[in-house]
Amino acid sequence: MLSDDELTELERRLVEAAWTGEMLDLRAGDAGDGPVQPADCANMQPLRGELVAELLTGLRKPRSGQLQAVKIRSARITGILDLEAATVACPLLLRECCFDQPINLKEAQAASIRFPGCHVPSVAAYHLHTEGNLELDEGFTASGNVNLESAHIGGSLGFDGAHLTNPSGPALTANQLTVEENMSCGAGFTAEGEVQLNGAHIGGQLRFSGARLANRDKSALSATMLTVGQGAYFSDGFNAQGEVELLDARIGGQLDFSGATLTNPGKNVLSADRLTVDGNLSCQAGFTTEGQVQLIGAHVSGQLNFDGAHLKASPRMRALLADGATAGQGLFFLKKFTADGEVRLSGARIGGQLYFSAATLTNPGG
Repeated sequence: MLSDDELTELERRLVEAAWTGEMLDLRAGDAGDGPVQPADCANMQPLRGELVAELLTGLRKPRSGQLQAVKIRSARITGILDLEAATVACPLLLRECCFDQPINLKEAQAASIRFPGCHVPSVAAYHLHTEGNLELDEGFTASGNVNLESAHIGGSLGFDGAHLTNPSGPALTANQLTVEENMSCGAGFTAEGEVQLNGAHIGGQLRFSGARLANRDKSALSATMLTVGQGAYFSDGFNAQGEVELLDARIGGQLDFSGATLTNPGKNVLSADRLTVDGNLSCQAGFTTEGQVQLIGAHVSGQLNFDGAHLKASPRMRALLADGATAGQGLFFLKKFTADGEVRLSGARIGGQLYFSAATLTNPGG
């Protein structure tokens, strides 16, 4: 533990602020409210991660009263913020801070953790448990893996506007993740590297609307056996370069791909065999694919709608393969729907109507 004599004047200010829960705001005088750029990190004032950990774990006690919160804006966190297996004593908010070293939250327990706009090398947070929200959003940037394997988030999980990049592996590892409320990866969220949600459980909504995922010729999103209590949204400009896997997934509300663009030439672009959707599956409003859409044995309780979609098959593959699929309230290919390649529905069960009104289907060489 750091002695009082070892603390810098800035670190003393942090200790004082933590007793009251006030934000220690270290922005330069002319700094605005825009996002911090990585180039700004070198000029930020330093605070040791060791001291932040001491405050959060209660090793450094207040002179009187209770520790309220640790809130810091625009600092450079030096050393490692190591909270492995720790019980975090108060809420943590680090806004637009830069980290020299990876963040360690393995098996930690906390009320809420927020890192909006921070720049980090990576985050290790498997088996993390929070009572409230985990927020890695508003321009949060990670240059390595963010690992939330088997984490339990008691509130919502936010990645809106985050940028995750990992050239050597998955950008986000969140297999067996549990989120009691919503998980949102929208509003400019980008991932270069695979996003893994295999076996994850989202109690509320899952949102990737407007997100961009890139893992060419591999899996952009791997979400086998994913369960979502309410709707899942991959709409409004969602773009994936690489395969989107929803094998054996269960969506409690609607599943919406309207306006999405999925690209994986020569391979499956959407693999959703045995998918279950309790509401509608909407692939409308300019939904565009290059690669095979595979829905073998999928069950949609509502409508399966490709109104205005554009499907392009790869050589020796189909535009849509939906053998044995079920659509409880109808299957629709309407209003300028186009398929460049075979649409195969062998053994499909359509509970309502099957419409091909104004659709255009071509099957070169088929």
